[in-house]
Amino acid sequence: MLHPDLLQPLEPTQRKAVQEIARVLQESGYECYLVGGCVRDLLRGMPAKDLDLTTDALPQESRKLFKKTIPTGIEHGTITVRMLGHSLELTTYRTEGSYTDGRRPDQVQFGKSLSEDLCRRDFTVNALAYDPISEDLVDEHGGLDDLKNRLIRTIGEARDRFFEDGLRPIRACRFLSTLEFRLEETTQKALSEPEVQKRTAMVAIERFTDELRKGLKSADPMPMLLEIQKSGLLSVFLNRANVESSGEALTDDELMFQALANQKSNNSGDTRPLEHGENRSLQALPIDVKRKRFAWFKERATDIENSSDWLVDIRVFLWLHSLFPYSNSSDLMAILKRWKFPNHTVQCLEASFLLLDALDAVGMKNYTGWQRSNGLPEIRKSLFQLSKVLDHRLESFLLTWQAYIQCIAPEAGQMKGTLDALNSSYTSDPFRIKDLALSGKDLMEMGFQGKQIGDVLQSCLEEVWKDPTINTRERLIEFLESTGS
Repeated sequence: MLHPDLLQPLEPTQRKAVQEIARVLQESGYECYLVGGCVRDLLRGMPAKDLDLTTDALPQESRKLFKKTIPTGIEHGTITVRMLGHSLELTTYRTEGSYTDGRRPDQVQFGKSLSEDLCRRDFTVNALAYDPISEDLVDEHGGLDDLKNRLIRTIGEARDRFFEDGLRPIRACRFLSTLEFRLEETTQKALSEPEVQKRTAMVAIERFTDELRKGLKSADPMPMLLEIQKSGLLSVFLNRANVESSGEALTDDELMFQALANQKSNNSGDTRPLEHGENRSLQALPIDVKRKRFAWFKERATDIENSSDWLVDIRVFLWLHSLFPYSNSSDLMAILKRWKFPNHTVQCLEASFLLLDALDAVGMKNYTGWQRSNGLPEIRKSLFQLSKVLDHRLESFLLTWQAYIQCIAPEAGQMKGTLDALNSSYTSDPFRIKDLALSGKDLMEMGFQGKQIGDVLQSCLEEVWKDPTINTRERLIEFLESTGS
């Protein structure tokens, strides 16, 4: 069937690059099609970042036809063609045999037809192909209907497709959030099959983490997270981190925030979030509202360094905190390290626990009613602790949290008050030793030595937390003299 406008969402140079590569191959007697997720996205009217082409030409034959190529995965039949400033992957038709490791085929066999190549793919919506020259769309597995119905369905038997590649079940869950589709019934049932999960357990932990991070960048990551948990796939990877799942995850980001923003503390010091089902004044939001809030966040966070990574890291913290509400930061950090999350995610989780401590310490104090002379010592102490974890990234951490709550979870009002106070104090108050008007060199000249210098500076800092107006050299010396230091 013809789709003459399919390439319109692409940039003009992207469109020309695709057409030129296809023209060169076809004029040389070969076939060439756009294939996979890029066709799916173009049919949805979305731009496609990764453009994948497939051909019956062998890699060594394709390389002879183009000036600039890179053998990125030539053992699997893939080269990268550089054209008009763009990199496009070109892969020879393939058929695949057995998958001993649950991830890669034991051997790659080049196919002779597009149909062979499409049969080996995972889901029907990813098995669409498009000829950029004839403008013909090839759909041999009902992908167009599933695309229309927003359905994730495997090609052939779900168990077979998942058994071939243990990452496919995680990808299916991820598409629930990134595509906002739903799972076809037999595909969903196959996620829970023991033999499928044994294959998924063979997947490199980095691949699982990568799929999670992709899903957490979506407007609503909860469909992915809930399906991973409900199907039992989460337990597969918790087992690999030597952790048993406990409790029930909350049902969306806002409800997590509701729990975090209304923490309850008992006399034993055990800080507990609201129980699941408690204080249900905030109901799950419609997806269009979540999309709007997500768009507001992206606009609000444009100038924040690494805001996309912070967004993922904050959501990882909220998710794990809801799964393990009584676990401390060290326990959850251990999970992230075993799952091989990047260091910035681990640091964000530790800092977010400190943020909750700041919320507890400040309580319901009236920020605007306090005089600046006595201010909020708890806030300055919290900034000091946060800076020890995050160093120069503290500002972007605070700004991202603030943007997240303002745009995505405005219901977390108490958390907003704490963040406003932290941001205000960060930009105007001394809260680190390096902010003191008295330096270690000054103390050495006064006769202090060794460890004593650090202790004295810490004492000065804690006094400045109480009253920033004493942060002058003269006032701090007076303070030291008054304490007999």
